[in-house]
Amino acid sequence: MAEYGEGAEGRRKWFIPYEKKVLTALIEQHKDVVECKKRDGASNREKEKVWEVIAAQFSAHPSTQARTSRELRRCWENMKARAKKALESDRATREGSEDGHSVPSSITPEAEAVLSVINPYDEVKNGVNSQDMVPDCLIPETSTSSHLRMESYQIGQSSASETSQSHEQTSYYEKSASDLTPNIGPSKRTRKQKMDQLCDEDILLAQLQMQQAQLSIENLRLERKCLQERCQQQREAHEWQRAQHEANLNLAMLQIKFWEKKTGYGDMET
Repeated sequence: MAEYGEGAEGRRKWFIPYEKKVLTALIEQHKDVVECKKRDGASNREKEKVWEVIAAQFSAHPSTQARTSRELRRCWENMKARAKKALESDRATREGSEDGHSVPSSITPEAEAVLSVINPYDEVKNGVNSQDMVPDCLIPETSTSSHLRMESYQIGQSSASETSQSHEQTSYYEKSASDLTPNIGPSKRTRKQKMDQLCDEDILLAQLQMQQAQLSIENLRLERKCLQERCQQQREAHEWQRAQHEANLNLAMLQIKFWEKKTGYGDMET
C-alpha cells in the first residue's frame, strides 16, 4: 500500500512521515491537555480548542497539507496504537530471548517519538488490538464504523488511572502560533506577514523622509524670503537716512546763506 495518495479534492489521503513528525512535535507542546485522562465536559472542551489550535498550526506549516482537527486526531490515535503495538512486540521479543539486552530494539524512530509523548508502559500489559487502528485516509464524518472504533479506543484509554498525574489546565490555545511552534520553522503565512510588514515600514519611512525634505525646502524658501525682506528694509532705511542727511545739509546751507545775506557777511568778504 502506498504511503499516500491523492483524494477526490486533490488532497493527500495519507499522512507522509514528515507530516507525522510535525504532528508529533505539535502534540508534544500540548500533551498535558491532549493526553489528559479526564473525560468531563470542561476537559473535553479544552481538548477540542487545543486540537483546533494544532490543526491551524499544522495547516500553516509550509511542508504539510491542510488538515482538520478530526483528521489529525484520527492520525494521532493510529500512531499511538502502532507505537504501543510495536512496544508490546519488542517486549515480547526481549522476554523470549535468552539475553534480552543483546537483542536490538525493533521500535522505529517514529514510534520512539510517539512513546516519548505518551506514557504507554502501564497500558501495554492490557494489549493492543489491531482493529483499533483505522486508516489515516480522510474518511467522511458520516462513517459510523470508524467513529465507533474511535470511541471504543477512547473508552479503553479512560480506564487508566485518573489520579496518576495532576496537571494545571492552562489555556494553551490562547497562546500565539509563533510561541507554540518554535521548533517547526516559520510558515509561509508568517514569512509573508513579515515581508508585508517590512514593505509597509519602508513605505512609511520613505513617506516621512519625503515630508521632511518638503519641510526643509519650504523652510529654506521662508528663510530666503525673510532675508530678502530684511535686505529690502535695510536698503530702504539707508535710503531714508541718506535723504535725511541731504535734507539736513540743504537746510544748513540755506541757513548759512540767509545769515550771510542778513548780516552782509558775504558783501564784506567781497
